[in-house]
Amino acid sequence: MTTILAVGLATTAALAAPNAAGAVGAVSAGERSVSPVGTWEGTVQHAEGLGDVTLSFHRNGVLCLRSGDGGEGGGEGRGRWHATGGNTLSYQVTERLYDGTGATVGFVRVDQRGVQHAQRIKSDGLSKIYDATGTHLATAPAHVEVRRISTAPEPC
Repeated sequence: MTTILAVGLATTAALAAPNAAGAVGAVSAGERSVSPVGTWEGTVQHAEGLGDVTLSFHRNGVLCLRSGDGGEGGGEGRGRWHATGGNTLSYQVTERLYDGTGATVGFVRVDQRGVQHAQRIKSDGLSKIYDATGTHLATAPAHVEVRRISTAPEPC
């Protein structure tokens, strides 16, 4: 259980999906609308330290997530994102955690709220960590900082 929790915290990451209007939320007067559509790389910080994360925001509100290096294990997930303002967004994703053999060792339910400043997004939220059978193990805060590496999203 400790290993699953450590892997879960080490790979916890952010992602999300847009609204039916194509991921553009209401923008008030004076607010500049930006789009997160594309591929972003960076880190997720949590109680257990720092981990690598890649997020791909699709125009239709789909969000894809990858974490870890894959060789020793990691995470992959799909979720939804939506704009909450001119440069704010929220995203939710369910991330499958796997070990070095590819076997599922748990899941993380990621729920983040963030701000996009040009080519960077910073978000904060809570992640709920579950073992492979769906038993809730912990809830932990997470902070994500990513930078855009491409305006084209990677496929899920």
